[in-house]
Amino acid sequence: MEYVLMDRVSAQVIVLGNYVSMTIIPTQLVKDILQHTITKTIVDHYTWFYNSKLYLFGGYNNYDIYHDLWEYDPSLNEWIQLNALSFPQSLLFVVESAVVFVPKQSSFDLYIYGGIDGRDYNAIYSLYRYSSISNTWVQLRDGPVGYEGAKAVYVNETNSIRVVSGYPVNDQYYNNHILYTFEYSIDSDIWIVVAPRSVDQVRYQSTANYFGDNYAVVYGGILPSSTDACFESSLQVLDLRTYLLN
Repeated sequence: MEYVLMDRVSAQVIVLGNYVSMTIIPTQLVKDILQHTITKTIVDHYTWFYNSKLYLFGGYNNYDIYHDLWEYDPSLNEWIQLNALSFPQSLLFVVESAVVFVPKQSSFDLYIYGGIDGRDYNAIYSLYRYSSISNTWVQLRDGPVGYEGAKAVYVNETNSIRVVSGYPVNDQYYNNHILYTFEYSIDSDIWIVVAPRSVDQVRYQSTANYFGDNYAVVYGGILPSSTDACFESSLQVLDLRTYLLN
């Protein structure tokens, strides 16, 4: 399982797997989505609900890297591709970035951070923001850590983005099994060191959600500290004030 989504307006739950066409909970809305699905198989895509619409961004397969942004409108019962006026050329070959949805009063922003270059496996440190109002991408301040398969959450109380999982690639902060974690302040466009964590607790390619009161839940993923990459099925409750597991 890759993503679990809940539409708080209709109280419906949708599960999207690693592949867009996987079986999901059979509500009428889900049946409509299956009948009008996007005709390509992708992994590492990002999905979210906003104003009772389902959105999907990015993903890749064995041959192609996608930067598409799609919207599913239940009232129209169809997928609509939202074509941005520009897309950062430096991200064309980047995969496994952290993607964060940030809701606003009448629009939303989408942040993309880190990842790896699919051509040479080099770490990416850049941070970009997509605005649904202007339909454009803007580059922000580079981050201090290059992550593969990272997940991050939006903390509305501080208007910031917290990286809660990910594997550091060519990273100076990854030393002696200690991984320093960071917070990005949206208001000031700066990165702040939050707390050190043991790499033994860190996962990549997991799923993460913020549940308020400075707590995030991280589920699944891969344990990079294992000699052989090991898939993890347990759930972590992470205190974002201390980055200690609860």
